[in-house]
Amino acid sequence: MIKSVTLIMALFRIAGLALSGEAVMRISFSGLESQRAPIYVELLDKQGASIRKEVKTLESGRIELKDLKPGVYALRIFQDLNGNGKLDTGWMGIPTEPYGFSNNAMGRFGPPALKDQLFEFDGSSVVVIKLR
Repeated sequence: MIKSVTLIMALFRIAGLALSGEAVMRISFSGLESQRAPIYVELLDKQGASIRKEVKTLESGRIELKDLKPGVYALRIFQDLNGNGKLDTGWMGIPTEPYGFSNNAMGRFGPPALKDQLFEFDGSSVVVIKLR
C-alpha cells in the first residue's frame, strides 16, 4: 500500500512539472575557441531585466538552462578563455574573448538593442549563438 501511494505521489509530481510549463533551453554555438573554457550566460526577460546568470561548461557541444517557462527572452554570452571571470576587452573596449547575443544580434558601437536580441522560447527549441 505504501509503495502504491509513493508511486502515485511521484506521478502527480511529474505531471505537475509538465503542466507548469517548465522546460530546458538548449543552447549550441558556432565560433567556439575552446571546448573547455567556461561559458558565462545571462538570461534576460522581455523588459531587459537579468533573471539568471550562470557559468556553464559544454556538454556534448552545448549548454542547458533548466527550469524555464516558455516565453520571450534574450541571451548574452561570452567564453572566458583565460579563466579570470570577466569579458576581457582591448584598449578601445572591444571584446578580445568570444561573445554573442541571441538572434546573433550585433550593435554598431556597443551591444545590440534589446529588441534585436529578443526571441520566443517555446519550451523545446534549440537556440544557436554565433560567437565572435
